[in-house]
Formats: sequence, structure tokens, C-alpha cells
Amino acid sequence: MCLLRGWLTAQQRAQFDAKGYFDLVGCDTGARYRIRRGTSVNVREIDASGRLGMGWCFVPLARSSKET
Repeated sequence: MCLLRGWLTAQQRAQFDAKGYFDLVGCDTGARYRIRRGTSVNVREIDASGRLGMGWCFVPLARSSKET
């Protein structure tokens, strides 16, 4: 979690701390995504109307002993 937080903007960190997720815009696609903690459908695309759409699961291969 420390590694992820280090890459977030101040606004994304505040959103993540308050709501448990943060939103971002993909640099290649321009699509909006919502990223939340978890291992099941933790990345969701946000459509033009602000609705959550397609979801994906992203899970690290191994957990660092330094992470909490």
C-alpha cells in the first residue's frame, strides 16, 4: 500500500483516505477509472455519465513483508 500511495496525487490520496477509492484518467486511452482496495473487481471503468462500467481484478503476485 505504501508503494501505491507514493504514486498518488494529493487529491487522489485524500479521496482514497475518505472513500476507499480514487479516480484517474488513463494516459493512453483517456478513459476514466475508479481504483479501490481489494482483490475482486477493484478497477472499474467510469462512463461519460459517471456510472461504473466494466471491471477488472488486479492483485499483486506477492505481498512484501514491509507492507501493512
